[in-house]
Amino acid sequence: MNGTVRLAQRSDIEAVHVLLKAMHAESGVFDFDEALAMDTIVRLTLDPSAGMVGVIDSDEGQVVATIGLLLTQGAWYTRDRTLSELWSFVHPKHRAAKHAKNLVLFSKQCAELVSAAGTPLTFSSVVRNGVGM
Repeated sequence: MNGTVRLAQRSDIEAVHVLLKAMHAESGVFDFDEALAMDTIVRLTLDPSAGMVGVIDSDEGQVVATIGLLLTQGAWYTRDRTLSELWSFVHPKHRAAKHAKNLVLFSKQCAELVSAAGTPLTFSSVVRNGVGM
């Protein structure tokens, strides 16, 4: 298992959804809205202007870790483009690996590119610039 973070594809959407349901079962406080969760995963996976979903595969090709990053226009203190982490989760059976660290490093690398690129950044340009762990 090399722990490489890659961008999620359409074919990964259901696997990410399953992982997020497991994350919610482990630590969720509020009700889990299936439709909202799926809409968010689909939007971040398929629309690079919205953000991105990163995933890590096991040696068997199963998605075992995921991170969701939202690209927004500003925050409470700035109008600059910002990157917000919506989720980060590693399947319990794969927590001994360094997947969590790789997800954090991946998001840090994305945030640095957002900061350096300024406003018309989308995740397609981030990918073209070689983001990946």
